[in-house]
Amino acid sequence: MKMNLNKGMKKREFFPFIAVFCTAFILLSTCSVLAADTPEQALSKSNNTTAGQTAQSAKVEMGRFSHIETAKAFLLKLTESGYTGGIEQQQGSSGQPEYQVFLLLPAAVGADAGSESLTWSLLGNKGKNIHAAVTLTGIFTDNAFNTKDNRKSDFSMFLTPEIWLNVPRTDTAVSPGGLAPSSAGGHLLDPLMGERLFGYQASLYYRTDLPLIASDTSPYGDTAKHRVVAGLGLIGNRLSLNLSDQFDKSYQEMEAGQVIRTDSSDRYDANRFNASATYDTRNRFIISLDYVNFITNYYGQTGKALDRNDFGLTPTIRYRLTAKINLLAEYTFYSIAYDRSSSLDSKEHYLLGGIEWRLTEKSFGRLKAGYELKDFKQGGRHRDYSFELQLEHRLTPKTQLSLSAYRKTNEARVEGTAFMISTGARLSLSHMITSKITAAINLGYWNDRHRGNSVSSLSNASINDNIYQAGIEVQYAFRRWFRARAEYLFTMKDSSDPTFEYRSNTLLFGLTGSF
Repeated sequence: MKMNLNKGMKKREFFPFIAVFCTAFILLSTCSVLAADTPEQALSKSNNTTAGQTAQSAKVEMGRFSHIETAKAFLLKLTESGYTGGIEQQQGSSGQPEYQVFLLLPAAVGADAGSESLTWSLLGNKGKNIHAAVTLTGIFTDNAFNTKDNRKSDFSMFLTPEIWLNVPRTDTAVSPGGLAPSSAGGHLLDPLMGERLFGYQASLYYRTDLPLIASDTSPYGDTAKHRVVAGLGLIGNRLSLNLSDQFDKSYQEMEAGQVIRTDSSDRYDANRFNASATYDTRNRFIISLDYVNFITNYYGQTGKALDRNDFGLTPTIRYRLTAKINLLAEYTFYSIAYDRSSSLDSKEHYLLGGIEWRLTEKSFGRLKAGYELKDFKQGGRHRDYSFELQLEHRLTPKTQLSLSAYRKTNEARVEGTAFMISTGARLSLSHMITSKITAAINLGYWNDRHRGNSVSSLSNASINDNIYQAGIEVQYAFRRWFRARAEYLFTMKDSSDPTFEYRSNTLLFGLTGSF
């Protein structure tokens, strides 16, 4: 990656690592999943345990393997996640035996094309290397620019095509979230890694938001946004390596009172590269090291002062308490360097401890808390506590709870301040009313305390913002591959500066087809 970090530069070149991942993806797509020589008794054991259930269940193929040991390892991951399945030996196209791993779903679920209990996350009955989706979205808001006075309503419409490429083939495709330019390292919360079921995994994802209807008052702009994400994971017996790169071309976050036209001059490019290595000692301890490089480049002159380059290191030690629960201790270091001025350059240190768990594929989470220090290059320090909670839990077979909360320092977004202390929480409770209808209640709260008129006055509180959000969402599945969505969202912002306060009501309608 070529980077020019000289102060006052006009434009920075981005060369994401995605080309590397594309090459790796093409190479890996020619490979098959291989394993060591295997015993035959595992196949008969699997058939005996599932034979009585097959008559009342629908079989969903999850993968085919050349060796029984590979199939056994894959099935073990599935059963540990709470599913029931088995292995069948079949004749392959080359005349050699193949071992098919399958899940057993309730007959009603397998027969109902609109079911969302499990199959909503399975894009088709068979594993695929390519997943795709197209969404048509209409958004109406009665306060397009989040202003206290002179409110302007707006209706915008977007077409969002997405495509995932995966090697080996997989039944799930998860849309990656956007980057957070105000957070060191580009992520507000550390991602929860899912279970990897293969010895390697390569993926490539692309999404674009194409404006179809965008008026002069549209807060969403009239130029397409783009996101490209690539990943490569190599999972060994003890050592695992993971590489990922995400590139976003998007718009600046809009603050209340800043009524500006969201055209191309208000856009930014952001790129986040992550490399990690994990070593399992097989003696309860797991050691990992993460490296992050995050770059932002704003187009307009109003955002040029925000151009910066971050890099971070996170060594972590995990202690395997049980097969599904780990204790963890981690230290995170970030170096934050701005391009136009060094007055806000800083280094961040986090010392955190906590616990993480993955009871099933639908019940997992992580809690960590500890001490943080933000040390500015030109003097001044801020010490505080920090925490992060992420929780996904299936309360009943039809009800899912999602909860996230955090407290950390973020970079300044209000002119004349040095940084901000951000605290937030989001709760979502979804319930499958019928096999076709799912409803959800979403609640959110965010507090941003903008601190310091300069690095010499970090203890001064400049602006204190509180944002409250409540919404309800309903999805209807016409078919497994086609669904409709409607959502209402109320947002209220209270601020120590009354000019930043606002209220807004938003209605969203969408149609999604998955392929």
